[in-house]
Amino acid sequence: MLKVKVSQISPMPIQVKLECAPGELHALVGPSGSGKTTVLRMIAGLRDAQQGLIECDGVTWFNSDGMQGPKVSLAPAHRSCGFLFQQYALFPHLTAVDNIAIPLYNQLSKQEERRAFALEWLERMGIPELAQRMPSQLSGGQQQRVALARALARQPKALLLDEPFSAIDTPTRRGLYKTLAELRRDLAIP
Repeated sequence: MLKVKVSQISPMPIQVKLECAPGELHALVGPSGSGKTTVLRMIAGLRDAQQGLIECDGVTWFNSDGMQGPKVSLAPAHRSCGFLFQQYALFPHLTAVDNIAIPLYNQLSKQEERRAFALEWLERMGIPELAQRMPSQLSGGQQQRVALARALARQPKALLLDEPFSAIDTPTRRGLYKTLAELRRDLAIP
């Protein structure tokens, strides 16, 4: 269960309270500039909320005031959270398989294990033939599949999607929706 109760006054006022159980899908909806990405970045630990509490599976990721336990702000690497960015955020100097293996560094000590696990995710995404390609050699849809595989390879407790399909064509978007729906059935993450 992901529990979020965060607020801030500036630079833009934000007040969000939500709970998302494993297998549930929630959407943050609002006009451009309303703070949707900011809230996702707070959950992922890429930005601290001014006030609030974020917990996932009973583990406190962020607690600003210490009223419900000690003050906490876990680094992004220590939050069991996958984040799929709108602009993919792939490392341009790494192959597809190495992009997926990067977040596994703290989980798997041997490079061969990280690489094998990353290859498994490329297979699950239906793109094993792209393993040795650089991001510049991939289409937008292929880059997004690699980014999704990277987000899921950590076996996160929560998966955050920040308008991940807005920059790709309709047929590719439909294929990614289908892939994501299939993965949601297999993985019990909010």
